[in-house]
Amino acid sequence: MIEGIDRLVSSILEGDEPRKYNVLFTPRRVEKRKIDRLDWAKRVLQQEYIDGDLDLSSIPITDLGNLKLITGNFNLRDTSITNLGSLKSVGGWLDLLFAPITSLGSLESVDGFLNLYGTPITNLGSLKSVGGWLDLRDTPITSLGSLKSVDGDLLLSYTPITSLGSLKSVGGYLDLRNTPITSLGSLKSVDKIIINKKSKLDVDSLLEYFKDRIVVWS
Repeated sequence: MIEGIDRLVSSILEGDEPRKYNVLFTPRRVEKRKIDRLDWAKRVLQQEYIDGDLDLSSIPITDLGNLKLITGNFNLRDTSITNLGSLKSVGGWLDLLFAPITSLGSLESVDGFLNLYGTPITNLGSLKSVGGWLDLRDTPITSLGSLKSVDGDLLLSYTPITSLGSLKSVGGYLDLRNTPITSLGSLKSVDKIIINKKSKLDVDSLLEYFKDRIVVWS
């Protein structure tokens, strides 16, 4: 293995001048690519409207500039974003996995899924609807804010949330495992409700409609 690497390095450096592909061994070029991508992202975010998808994953951006609307999917996982600022609507999915997000800013709707798994978010603020699933597992979430509907699954397991707030409908599973929630509040419709022995939901006080939808996981 070592001999093979030595032959590769020798072939790159042989002759009076090094061959062009020895740039693979230049860390400065890797750093320059990172800077170029960050500069590109900042230019893109000067716009208020973006038609299509936008992938900013792993870019150390801290804000979304002037952006208010994006029609496609928006990838912000592993960024340094803490606040979504003026962004109001995402026409596709929004992925914030492991981002240090603490505020959704002006966000009101996400037409696809919204991934907040493992983030420090505590309140969903102005968000009213999510067209796909909403993952809040392993977050310190305490309030769903203005949220009214989630068309897919709503995953709240292992969170300290105590109330569903003004939530009225969940099109998929409502996962309440290991949560202190005792009541379903204003909820009117749901596909299934998942609980376990550590769930605090008062099942006996529920309407038959909801009792029929309880799934107990061991």
